[in-house]
Amino acid sequence: MTEQDRTDGEAVNDADRAGIDDAFEALADADRRVVLYYLRERGESSLSELADVVAGRRAAAEGTFVRPERRDRIEIDLHHAALPALADSGAVDYDPETGRVALADPPAAVEALIDTAIAAAGDADHASLDGEHAGGQ
Repeated sequence: MTEQDRTDGEAVNDADRAGIDDAFEALADADRRVVLYYLRERGESSLSELADVVAGRRAAAEGTFVRPERRDRIEIDLHHAALPALADSGAVDYDPETGRVALADPPAAVEALIDTAIAAAGDADHASLDGEHAGGQ
């Protein structure tokens, strides 16, 4: 396996590079970042609950109400695209059979990217995720 020196003295191997690429791709999507912010606070969740959270965040950002069909489309996207991408990056563990999603113990490089994304977003993207669901509170 080839290695390339990093500026901090550590080496990055091919597997690490692939994980970093997956993490960048996964974190490029705002809904996926909301999932990570929520899981950072909760540790684990269900697919249904995450769909509520993402739909609620979108509606709040747009100043609209969550329509059931839109929330259902978000759940489908989470199931088929967003959660598998986050799982591929090592950020979450996702069981499509049960719908359970948990924050994973990702490689250090992926964890650093997640930390950077959260820090860059500031409080605007992840503040008060508690209780922000499609049903509202």
